[in-house]
Parts: sequence; C-alpha cells; structure tokens
Amino acid sequence: FAGALMELVQTMNKKDYHNIDKKDISIYLVEMDKSLLSYLPEKLQQYTIKKLEKKNVKVLLNSTVCEICENEVRLKDGTKIPTETVVWTAGVKGSELTDNGDFANVRNGRVTTEKTLQMENYKEVFVVGDTVLFEEENLPVPMVAPAAMQQGATAGKNIIRSIEGRPLKTFSYKDYGSMVVIGRNKAVVHMFNMCITGFTAWIIWLGVHILKLVGFRDRFSVLIDWASSYIFIERNLKLIVPSSGKKIPE
Repeated sequence: FAGALMELVQTMNKKDYHNIDKKDISIYLVEMDKSLLSYLPEKLQQYTIKKLEKKNVKVLLNSTVCEICENEVRLKDGTKIPTETVVWTAGVKGSELTDNGDFANVRNGRVTTEKTLQMENYKEVFVVGDTVLFEEENLPVPMVAPAAMQQGATAGKNIIRSIEGRPLKTFSYKDYGSMVVIGRNKAVVHMFNMCITGFTAWIIWLGVHILKLVGFRDRFSVLIDWASSYIFIERNLKLIVPSSGKKIPE
C-alpha cells in the first residue's frame, strides 16, 4: 500500500494539484513486527523494503504507534512523526461472537479448533476463516482468502459426513503461493518454493488476478482498463483543488 501511495504521489499531475510540491511529501510505513511481510521468505522481505526505500518510503520496523494526535503520530519509543494524514491498516480480526465468554481457547479474537475444524467444547460448531486459529507445524494458517475457502470446503464436507455418521476429515492447508504488488512493474511472488521479483512477478500478479475474474467480459474490461492506466499513467479518481486564493464553489 505504501508503495502504491508513493507511486500516486510521483505521478501526480501538476495541473490538478497546483499547491502541492512532491518534495514536501513524505510517507512513513510503521510496522510493529520485526520484519515486513513476515509470511514471505527473507529474500523477498528485503527486496520489498529496498524497493520501498528507493521510492522514498521510510520503513520503520519494530515500531509501535501509541497515540495519533491532530498533527503528529507518536511512537512507543518517543519518536514523533509530524503529519495530518494517517492511513491505519491494522489487519483483520475474527468475529465479535468470540468476545461473549462462551467460547474456550480464544486468542486475539480467534478460536482454536480440532483438526476437523470443530470447536473443542461445541462439536456441532465448525469454525473457518478469520475466526479460526488453526496451526500446522506450530505456525498459524494465514488469514487469507485461499485458506478460508479451503477451510469452508472441508467444513462443508465434514458437516455432511457428521449427518451421515461417517468419520470426519482433518483439514490441511495447501499453500499455492503468495503475491504482493509493490508498485508499477514491481512485485514479489513466492510459489512452488521459488522467489520471483520485479517485472516478472508483477506480470504473474496481473495474470492471476485477471484469471480469477468471472467471465470473459469482466476479464477483457479490466485488462483494457489496466492497459490504459499503464500506458497513459492516468488516474480515474482525482482530487482537483483550486489554486491559492481561490475558493471552492458551493
């Protein structure tokens, strides 16, 4: 997200943003963890940080935000970042149903289950998606759509099996890879134990997202839209501000 935001700044059209100088804009990426994209191999983590810093994004690892004020963000170590614009991306959280105290083994809003995705104290309840904390080899299954889809398929089959009185299947997550786009012509891909970076990874990211769309018409429409944006570097959504001294008409 930080890379895309910096790219938006760099491709800003002066005729639309009269009073904004790109040199006056700084972007900070504050990450509480000791690494960025911790679910990816270290090689891809370092590549991502390097490319972000090349875009003038200041990456702060091991940093915790303790307070957001009107004109600054304060970190736990005492650092103060002057800003009037804060974009908060704190990730996802499980269902609030886990907060009522009736569920055992709740960690950070996520419920631990048996290998069949059944709750330990409510065998008739199956938990999937962001609400389940399912671990394999002492590592939690990532909170991503492919994992939730696989869990949903296993839970559905197990519900039918339980009705029919047959043994339930255990869930096993199949990781088909991870992709992160950093910006124009830059992405990282980890699949089939391969680490791919740069333009090739970006093309793979585009191709996968096009193929995931339903129907030829949607795929063709998105492809044309992306091609137009890539060639002309033109944004459909803009904020046109008046020059100094002019008022915005009501």
